[in-house]
Amino acid sequence: MQHAGRDQSGWGYHGIYLTPVPLAGTEIGGCGDAVIGYGRGTAQDATKRRRAGSMSALVLVGDPDPFNLRLLHEACEAAGYDVVTAADGPEVLAMVARRPPDLLMLDATMSEIDGFEILRILKADTSLVSIPVLLVTEEGDVDARRRGIELGAEDYLTRPFRVFEIQQRVRNVLRATRRDRLGIPESTPPADQRDPVTGAGTPSQLLISLDYEHTRAERYGHPLSCIVVRLGNSPGIAAASEDGTADRAMAMIGSGLKSCIRAVDHLFRLRRDEFCILLPETDGEGAGYVLRRLDGQIESGELWGGDISPRPEVQIGHRSTPEVSVKSGEDLLKQTRHTIARKA
Repeated sequence: MQHAGRDQSGWGYHGIYLTPVPLAGTEIGGCGDAVIGYGRGTAQDATKRRRAGSMSALVLVGDPDPFNLRLLHEACEAAGYDVVTAADGPEVLAMVARRPPDLLMLDATMSEIDGFEILRILKADTSLVSIPVLLVTEEGDVDARRRGIELGAEDYLTRPFRVFEIQQRVRNVLRATRRDRLGIPESTPPADQRDPVTGAGTPSQLLISLDYEHTRAERYGHPLSCIVVRLGNSPGIAAASEDGTADRAMAMIGSGLKSCIRAVDHLFRLRRDEFCILLPETDGEGAGYVLRRLDGQIESGELWGGDISPRPEVQIGHRSTPEVSVKSGEDLLKQTRHTIARKA
C-alpha cells in the first residue's frame, strides 16, 4: 500500500520534532465544485476504488437527516475523498469496527446512540482513539461544540452548511493528522482554492485555518505563531508597473516566502498587499528562525529574486501564543497586524 512521502525540505524549527510512522490512505485530493450522484457510499465501494488505484482519504459521515447526509457526502466526494455513510449511532460504530476511517464526520444528534456517546466510546478504545472526529452541531449551540471538543473531537462544523467550509475543515483535520503521524502535510491548497496571482491560500481559508489551529493549540497546549508580511510601498510599485498593479511583486514575494517556511506551515494572501503565515506547534523562538531568514532575504533582495522598481519595502509583524491576551485565532491575527502598525 502506498504511503505519503516525507518532507524533503531538510530543515525545521527549533523545538519541533515530527516522528514518521506509517499512515495509509491520506493522500488528500483537490477541492472542486463538481456535482456528483446521489448514491450512498459503502465500505465495499471505497475498497473497490482503492483497489483500482485511488488513495484518497476515507471519510465516514454519520447524520440522521437524509438531506444533510447526502449534502455532506457530496461535498466530501467532490473534494476527492472516498466517502461512506451511516444514518444512526449503531451503524456508525459498526462501520468503524469494520474499517476505521481516516476521518469521522459525526452529527451530535445521532439517533439511538448520540454523537457524544460515540465520541466517548472511540476515545476510550486504544485502537480507535486516533480516529479524528469532526463534530456537526447547530450554529448557535456553543455548549455542544464545547462538550464535543472536551470529549476529544478535533474540530466542529455548524449547520447551516457552507460547502467550502465543509471541505476546508475536513482538509484541515486530515492535514493535522498527517502532520502528527508523519510530519507530512498537504503543502499547498488545491489549484481552485489558491490566490490566482501568488498561489497562496485565500482570506476565507485563512479564517477557517486560524480558528482550527488556535482551537487545537489551546486543547493540546501547543504553541502557535503568526507572521504577517506587508508590501509597504505597494502603491508606488503599482504606479511604476506596466499593468498598474503590484501583482508581479506580490507573486515574486509569495514565491520567496514559500522557500522560507516548512511544508507543515500555512501561507495565505491576506490582502492585496499582505501575506499571513501560520506556524503550527512553533513558539516565539522557532518563529525567530523564520524571521531571521526573512530579514536576510529582504536585505539581499533574494525574497523577490528579481528586478523590481522601486525596491520593495517589506514590513513584518509577528505574534506567538499561548498569550493571555490572545483569546482566539482572530485575536492572534489582529495583534500580529498591530505589531506592524507599531513598527511603521
